[in-house]
Amino acid sequence: MHLATDLQTGQPVALKRMAGTDVPLTLQQGGQRETLAASRLQHAGIAAVLDADPSGRGAWLVTAYAAGVPLARYVQAQRLLPE
Repeated sequence: MHLATDLQTGQPVALKRMAGTDVPLTLQQGGQRETLAASRLQHAGIAAVLDADPSGRGAWLVTAYAAGVPLARYVQAQRLLPE
């Protein structure tokens, strides 16, 4: 996830990009399902989907930005449970 700016509104948004340049068809289909399912959700605890292109090269998803504490603060090797 990356912090980005909506060029139309100037508001901060969260940008999720698919890793790599060539997205396999199975991941494209999974991304399309994820995007469709997420766009139907409306709950105060879920960031709203604002825009997306889950298919092909450079697949991405834009959601409302939720300010908070970076997860890196909680995900530290010395604090993880043993495997």
